[in-house]
Amino acid sequence: MQTIERRSSWNFIDTLLSKWRAKFIIPYLRPDSVVCDVGCGQEGRILVSIADRIKEGYGFDFNLKAGSAPRDNIHLSNADFLTVGKRFDVVILLAVIEHLPYPEAAETMLEGICTKLNPGGVLIMTTPDKRAKRLLEFLAYRLHVINEEEIRDHKHYFDKTELVSFSKVAGFGEVHHRHFQLGLNNLVICRK
Repeated sequence: MQTIERRSSWNFIDTLLSKWRAKFIIPYLRPDSVVCDVGCGQEGRILVSIADRIKEGYGFDFNLKAGSAPRDNIHLSNADFLTVGKRFDVVILLAVIEHLPYPEAAETMLEGICTKLNPGGVLIMTTPDKRAKRLLEFLAYRLHVINEEEIRDHKHYFDKTELVSFSKVAGFGEVHHRHFQLGLNNLVICRK
């Protein structure tokens, strides 16, 4: 599986945008949910923030900081999530797929997630829309108000048609899409 690199030099705007993406997770959580966050970042912040709402959370990122998660029901690992013998009710893939080589690694990622979901399980995925490319580059390279490394690492920008088609090919039976953040980001909810 492709390494997903996350940067630690986020500023206030990067953090605010991340929290905006994270709010889409809440409606899909139950007290008995087992949640997987692929590309959870160095500290698994989203999983830690929802720890009281779920049974267990598993975060995977190749750049995790050393040490254990601050909650007993949260498990963080720098292993490849596909190698872990666990199945999940919800998989979170927030602002990750655009960092993968397209289409090969992105396709492998979605197919792998589909195999790790329990029947009826949900994938919650966000990624910048193609229309956001110029604006993100301007904000990062010219104004320096968002993380330049993150934007430089984007391999592909997606549109609705591409994401829906791509998700169905990966094996998801039900795929819903909508734009958010003024139409510059894609939210895709896929059900196995």
